[in-house]
Amino acid sequence: MDLFGRITGFLESGGPLGLLGAILAMAVLLSLGFLGKRRVLVGLYLASLMFSGFVIGWVDTGSTLLRWAILLVLAGTVGRGWRMPGLGAMMIGLYALYQLTTVLFSPAKLWGAQKAALMFIAAVPMGAAITHSLGGLDDVKRLLKMFLLAAGLYALMGLLTLPSLRAGSRFAGATSSAPLFVLTGGLLLPVAVWGALQEHLARKWRLYCGAVALCVGVLCLLSGQRTGTLAGIVGCMPLVLRLTARRAAATALLLLAAGVVLFLALRAMPDQADYVLDRFTSMDTTGRQERWEAARQACMRSPVVGHGEGADLVLPFGFHNAFLVTWYNGGLVGLVLFAGAFAAMAAQAVLAVLAARWTGDTELGDLARLVLGWTLAAIAAGFFESKLVSPSNVAIFTAIVTSAILTRLKAFRLAGTAHGPAAGEGWPAEPAAAAETLLPWALDAGEGGAAPVYTWRPTAARPRDASAAEEA
Repeated sequence: MDLFGRITGFLESGGPLGLLGAILAMAVLLSLGFLGKRRVLVGLYLASLMFSGFVIGWVDTGSTLLRWAILLVLAGTVGRGWRMPGLGAMMIGLYALYQLTTVLFSPAKLWGAQKAALMFIAAVPMGAAITHSLGGLDDVKRLLKMFLLAAGLYALMGLLTLPSLRAGSRFAGATSSAPLFVLTGGLLLPVAVWGALQEHLARKWRLYCGAVALCVGVLCLLSGQRTGTLAGIVGCMPLVLRLTARRAAATALLLLAAGVVLFLALRAMPDQADYVLDRFTSMDTTGRQERWEAARQACMRSPVVGHGEGADLVLPFGFHNAFLVTWYNGGLVGLVLFAGAFAAMAAQAVLAVLAARWTGDTELGDLARLVLGWTLAAIAAGFFESKLVSPSNVAIFTAIVTSAILTRLKAFRLAGTAHGPAAGEGWPAEPAAAAETLLPWALDAGEGGAAPVYTWRPTAARPRDASAAEEA
């Protein structure tokens, strides 16, 4: 359903109250954007993602419209400051721009134009705004804590809807789509595992993350949905492979707890136990192999130019493969740009892991492992589902955040510190009286009458992040 169709459907189901709610919500979002409250906007975006595909139609439609509105408002805050969102996000943006040109010969022009435009806005201006908000390592942690809060909401909704599970079938939680439900859980699982293994986090956060990881993992396994569960496992591998004695013990304890909870749950539901066991031991592709072959043949009819953005919608079958969709719609150029974005992010993440290992910075190393896991999880899911090419769902949003974090990790490493901007980066001019309070910052006189700026000069006393310097 396109933008206008969703708006019409929401107004029909919501009535006057729905219209009033939409106006108030838009007023709040615009106010947050005007005030530069990017962190709040990102939190609202993540919360709305948990209601994607909700069983109540108007809630599902409303959450989608809310995400699109937040996306536009976040993109509009680039006027308050921006940073390049990284190679991956830029390649996704170039892919979206190219797809806009293919709309000219697409059989679904209006839908294709909306999708490509939203993809570009999400990848470039919104990505640039989010990247700019990551001034220091503590800002990255705050962003990840928002993911953790969203994961808690996901786990709570999943647990509350467990009574609706019909034994011997896929479990979709509070949504109407089991693949979407489990893919969301699979992409939230790595960040929960990351939090549970971080010694620098407060104990209450580690316990919370462990509980969330346990719930999310068990919900994914109980669903019997293989794609999202596989993505979650793949996403966690880079984190759990860095084994120290304490981390090995924490991982073993988490796996033991998950095994016990899963055993008890399946023992109480023997029919579901048989279904889950059959699903995860079967090599049956549930018709995907035939779809992939049909999609490949369709792609070969115009392998270089493609058929235009949205052309896959008019076919009588779904591809269940994000990379085949980009090839069919955008030809080789679209495929190279889109697949290349994830290949580039994977390579950047590997280099970041190796660099952190060389310098012995385990904190940056774990962040690099997390974004590597996210990238590998997205790639793994993309081979079995097409949701990776949706412009506003959890998969593409996580990919853009991954690109933003990767580019900031590189800046932190080059600056020699994770708690300030790269060497030579200037901060807005402050009153001279504040110079003594900004211990690691030196006030440099502007040249030729230009305003003075604070530049980074490492000292023993460092603010934990850029926001600390600004508050001082």
